Amino acid sequence: MSYIGRSVALAIGLVACASVAQAQRYRVELAVPDGKVAVAEFRPCIPAEGSDCGAWVDHTNESGNRVLGLAMRAVSPNGHDSVTVEDGKIRIKSLVGRKPPVILLRVGKGAARGIAMSPDSKYAFVVVENATGNPFDVMMIDLDTQSGIAGLVMESRVLGIGMVP
Repeated sequence: MSYIGRSVALAIGLVACASVAQAQRYRVELAVPDGKVAVAEFRPCIPAEGSDCGAWVDHTNESGNRVLGLAMRAVSPNGHDSVTVEDGKIRIKSLVGRKPPVILLRVGKGAARGIAMSPDSKYAFVVVENATGNPFDVMMIDLDTQSGIAGLVMESRVLGIGMVP
């Protein structure tokens, strides 16, 4: 393959990778008062990606017949991690031998109240009640690094959480 052919192939590969990175988004449903569901979007920040990352509420709907609660324990779909709310802290347990096998995360001065896991087993989304009791935050936690990577401040209580199907 010529130099120009390799350059074109590399450019196409980089554009494809950038498109995949920018397309990585997670939509989370948050039950809020008055029978409504806020749909929040989270996009992990990837240094090469630019500024199209963070978390925001995309829109709010009537809940219809969708019922969301605050789960206190979740296992990643791939079975590698278990995430539990214990005394307001987040306990992440590796089920595949990652070190350390168990870590407890405290999220600021707030208390964790519920968890949802991403379908790809990379992230946990945690509802956190601030020390004042309102507003609530929703934190995106990277299970590989066991750290928070994005957060969203809600204007009202969060009564339930779930991934958008």
